[in-house]
Amino acid sequence: MRGDFCTFVLGLSLACGLGVEPSSATGVQAVAQEKAAAVSIIKSRAQKYTATLAQGRLFSAYLNASTMSEGARLRTRIGNSFKALEGHYGMRDFTVVERSGELFVHVGTELASSSKRNVKKDHVLSAGFAQRERAVAIVMDEGYVTYASPVIRRGEKEFVLCVKQELSAYDKVLAYGLAKTFFVLVVDKHGNVLSDSRAHPSGSKPSTIEGMTLDEMRNHVGGSVAEGTGRIVTNGALFNMSYQKVGDWTVVALEPLPAPQECLRTGDDKCR
Repeated sequence: MRGDFCTFVLGLSLACGLGVEPSSATGVQAVAQEKAAAVSIIKSRAQKYTATLAQGRLFSAYLNASTMSEGARLRTRIGNSFKALEGHYGMRDFTVVERSGELFVHVGTELASSSKRNVKKDHVLSAGFAQRERAVAIVMDEGYVTYASPVIRRGEKEFVLCVKQELSAYDKVLAYGLAKTFFVLVVDKHGNVLSDSRAHPSGSKPSTIEGMTLDEMRNHVGGSVAEGTGRIVTNGALFNMSYQKVGDWTVVALEPLPAPQECLRTGDDKCR
């Protein structure tokens, strides 16, 4: 990875106008807003890079190559263009597969298991080929997210480009500059925890938001699908909590609070 990833991303948030506008929000709500903006930048940039790469001129030049040697040279250049982007926004593996299922180019640490793929049965490839020009499918897998977009020439989908992004990239951004009094999670639309600002020695993420599902958390504070802020009591602990939706993900910021014993004994109504 070139340079300080987190510094680069947070600087980019200001340069691109995607940072959080000053507001009256303070504390846990401000943390949720700021981290949601950072997550949005990384996710949208990786998605935009995938779409742009898939429609790049090198693919067009390759498909128009008049000789095998010219095609081989352009194929190498395509691979080198991917190598230059390794590590940006957590992107690690770049794979291009022909519509026949043949592996065209692979750059990254994870080697392809076979040079021939079943396009219809491979859920990532089928999702990629189903997209329109410049559209990107986002497919979740354990430990990473894959962006897939078709390479189109004269209306025909010739290849699909798949780019894997490590979810650990989000862990770093969530933790960067975060006060020790807070921790932040990213959960998917099903409430599965994708990223966590806290280090986990085993490498595994918690399965819930401090014992609560995403829907339970929303209902507890009376928030909307998009956002909400309030106090929650879960697993015998009291928290200030705020969440912000980012696409089909949700960023959740929590601040543990000391709670009177009476509050924990009698339930959350006296904790508000």
